[in-house]
Amino acid sequence: MGEHCKMFLAMHGTLLALCLVLGQASGKNGKDKWMIIETATDGKKISKKNSGQDFSLGPSGKAVTLRCESDVPFENCKFVKPKGGEIEIRNRCEGSTYGATDKRIKKICRVDDSLYHKTDTVCGIVIEPVQQADIGTWSCQYLINGQWISEETDIDIVNNEIEIDGPVRTDEMIQNGEIVLKPNNMITILPNVGSEFKVDFDLYLSELGGKQWTSILLFAVDMGLRDPIKYGDRIPGVFMYNKELYICSAINGNSNICAENKKIPLKKWTYVEICQHYLGGKLTFEVLIDETSVFKEVNTKPCLFKNVKVFAGEFLKMPHNGKIRNLHFSTTDKTNGGACVVDYTPTPVPSSGYISKDPLVLKKDHLITVLPFLGSQYKITFDLYLSSYGDKPVYSVLHFTQNGDATTYGDRNPAIWISREKKVLVCSAINGMLNFPVYSQPTFPLKTWMPVVISQTLVDKKIIYEVKINGVTLISMENNQPQLFQAVKVYAGDPWYLAQDGKIKNLKVLTQDDRECIDQCLAV
Repeated sequence: MGEHCKMFLAMHGTLLALCLVLGQASGKNGKDKWMIIETATDGKKISKKNSGQDFSLGPSGKAVTLRCESDVPFENCKFVKPKGGEIEIRNRCEGSTYGATDKRIKKICRVDDSLYHKTDTVCGIVIEPVQQADIGTWSCQYLINGQWISEETDIDIVNNEIEIDGPVRTDEMIQNGEIVLKPNNMITILPNVGSEFKVDFDLYLSELGGKQWTSILLFAVDMGLRDPIKYGDRIPGVFMYNKELYICSAINGNSNICAENKKIPLKKWTYVEICQHYLGGKLTFEVLIDETSVFKEVNTKPCLFKNVKVFAGEFLKMPHNGKIRNLHFSTTDKTNGGACVVDYTPTPVPSSGYISKDPLVLKKDHLITVLPFLGSQYKITFDLYLSSYGDKPVYSVLHFTQNGDATTYGDRNPAIWISREKKVLVCSAINGMLNFPVYSQPTFPLKTWMPVVISQTLVDKKIIYEVKINGVTLISMENNQPQLFQAVKVYAGDPWYLAQDGKIKNLKVLTQDDRECIDQCLAV
């Protein structure tokens, strides 16, 4: 391995025994964050770097409590141990220990009576006594609407100080053996790609190709789709074009900075290293081919990318005729420290349906949540406040999309703009049209809250699409091609247009996974 790209994880030192109580709390934007809430033993109090929290360090052999919480009731929950193996908790306070092999572990509700009736929102265990095997990365996972949501924390002691890297510290061999490049070949999902990372692998090209973009390897925070390429959709991406290698990544706010025109030999294994690490005191993105540095770029805007999908051949581009092997990945987030987080992980909507009650000022590229799905039947309601009208063709208010602006069916479902003619424009996926437009006739007053209702409901075995603004029905018609859309991004000001001067409040979404129901209900 080249000198420039050596493992940066070695600095963390050796794991030692400790006694901590971990919990989970809601951070900004509703994201869950681990936090230390108490300790089960008296000990020497020490400081934690980059944290204002207090905690104590105690010897092994004492009790430790791990817990995570959800605002939405879950169907099941479990913990995954540092060295593998699952501890299933479920959502009822029955049973106290987990088999003859590990009677040290108890459900938290058996120790804390106040949590006895909260087992569908609090997932926790008490370990007593703590053993060396308990030190490392723990994963708390809970099941909501059929989707497992996972949070991790990594515990370490360095120079008598405790370090908890949020959820970020990974060093793994993704796959040793050969991987033949194929279309839409997702091989794993990584919990995180942090500000420091390394991807290295061996590359074998069966042909050099021509003037067509082909895919080799893609790490994408969403799906790597264009229109536009989102920050983190290439973190990194490896492609061939015109017989040359291109390696691209998210650097300095640009989602697609590339090391271009790199020659790779044909029918020979070539060692490729892609790093983001410190060189000369600066966080630097670097590419090495056969241990020779071929590209460097200082990155002043690193981020923590969550739930990154890894493709050995993506689905938008043809896979290159070739293969890879010995795919290895490692990461930390020390430089960024969680300050910038890019996360397109779907978040279940609370039973109330409210995404946000408080006023949200509209801003360009303002992602407020990602819905697991938007069903064929839905009801979206919010209050709209217009501060002024502009002279551009349209200004974005709210945009529900599977990915882009208007590329595929579901990219506007719905999307709302204000036009320079002072009209409201609502577009949705209707009757096979990905951009069915509805314009308001009246000009709505400024600096007044107006209710907006956009819905699709089943009426007499027909899905009826309806738009109401300020009590006025703009349209009510059948949608003969209703569809459930998954991983729907919700923008209060989308990435493609200037944001409307104004704000929204009381944003509420009511929907359900109705694929089977719709098929049955609409059957003749």
